[in-house]
Amino acid sequence: MIDAVAKFNAYMTQHTDRVPLLSVESTDDKRFSVLRDFLAHIYGDVEDNAYSVGQHISKFVDSLSTMEPKDLRAMTGLVRKYEVKGEVRPISGLKTYGYDLSRLDRKMYKRKRSN
Repeated sequence: MIDAVAKFNAYMTQHTDRVPLLSVESTDDKRFSVLRDFLAHIYGDVEDNAYSVGQHISKFVDSLSTMEPKDLRAMTGLVRKYEVKGEVRPISGLKTYGYDLSRLDRKMYKRKRSN
């Protein structure tokens, strides 16, 4: 019995130096399904479980580390294009279309009337 507990403890703590790359609630999580489909398009043999997806994430990261700089720049540029930062430039200019100047605080506000 003690030997089984020791084996189980060794099994559960054998990979404590590794950091998990992805945390999902279940296999129905959108992040999991999108990642699984992405990896299936690349490798083709991805199963519908976390272990298989984790193994293919490792293969994908290894592929990224061996890519040529030109290909890596192209891939990062493509992913960066879809990142939305949420920064909005404030309204500026004297004759901004669809906005009027407030007489109270001298700021621009969106007008309700159409042109």
